[in-house]
Amino acid sequence: MNFKIGQGYNRRNDLHENYGGQHQSGISTPSNHPLIFLFSYPSGEDFGYKDRFDESEMMKLKNVSLMSDRIIIKHNEKVSALFNWAIKQGYTKENVFRGKMNRRIKKEFIEKHFTRDELKQILGNNLEQQSFDKNGPERFWVTQIAAYSDARLNEVCQLNII
Repeated sequence: MNFKIGQGYNRRNDLHENYGGQHQSGISTPSNHPLIFLFSYPSGEDFGYKDRFDESEMMKLKNVSLMSDRIIIKHNEKVSALFNWAIKQGYTKENVFRGKMNRRIKKEFIEKHFTRDELKQILGNNLEQQSFDKNGPERFWVTQIAAYSDARLNEVCQLNII
């Protein structure tokens, strides 16, 4: 299909039927074609959309879920790719979306260490006495070996006695 600038197309019949892509988003990226479709309509209100909201109107919205950071970043990347293409074609000189949203890969890890009292409770004499009283010495030894060797529970349980 040869596209013409300024010509309107039926989203469902002309585009999705021929190219695929996401049906319910303002941006559609068909997986089998190197295309990005941006959809607009002079009056989005015909389809239940209104482009401008003030805070009081936004608070009244029902059944609207927020987009996750990942989805917002994906949309930004798609529009940025479109602008990169537009630069190569000479339609614009700048990609205003480049570098605006970077993926957050860094995860924060919080280490929690046992207090001395917690260690006494876990490794103390009560464990030894209860384990041997219930004829379960493995409970005592697995705990001791894991605590002092820094091995995981499954690693300790796989040890063999020679």
